[in-house]
Amino acid sequence: MKVPDLAISHLDKIPNDLFDDFSTSVNQQGLKLLIEPREDEGPFAGIEWMLPTTVLLFIAKSYFDSFLKEMGKDHYHLLKQAINGLRSKVFRKIEPKVKIVSSSGKVSDGEKFSIVFSIMADAGGGKRIKFLFQNGASEEEYIKIVDGILSFLKSFYDNSLSPEIIEDLKRPNLSRNIILLKFNTNTNRVEVVDPRPGAKKEV
Repeated sequence: MKVPDLAISHLDKIPNDLFDDFSTSVNQQGLKLLIEPREDEGPFAGIEWMLPTTVLLFIAKSYFDSFLKEMGKDHYHLLKQAINGLRSKVFRKIEPKVKIVSSSGKVSDGEKFSIVFSIMADAGGGKRIKFLFQNGASEEEYIKIVDGILSFLKSFYDNSLSPEIIEDLKRPNLSRNIILLKFNTNTNRVEVVDPRPGAKKEV
């Protein structure tokens, strides 16, 4: 099976019709869209922001490299709107009931970043980028976050990011496979998130 341009992975307890609007909005001829449920494996032990969120949207490099170049900027705007609609619906309808137990035995409720929705992308070299969504942001801020994420990915795949940012993305962190990022609406910049408390790196 060919890798999809866009994919949604969600816990199987989430009704499929939650994703109907997203699918209808983005589905165009030539787009490979996959929406796939996964089993709920119960409580996790680990670093919570590294773990899969209840709903995870994956945007492949092929979306920017091939599909978008053929479809043009109109679909890019459709995708922005569809992501914001999906994110809004997920935040309204899914309560963050998942609990993650740390190595010290403490239970986290994911207060800083959402554990119900995130965006992931391929970073090359076997690595993936995971974009975290801050809890408690306003609707306007969430729209800005989605716009910032897509702009970053477009530049990333166009090889138009600065060398400093590229190097920062390669720096060692707690995971060999996942780079955690967030979009800071105050600075309008992407920041590398270190899952250790109080640590962050602006890029």
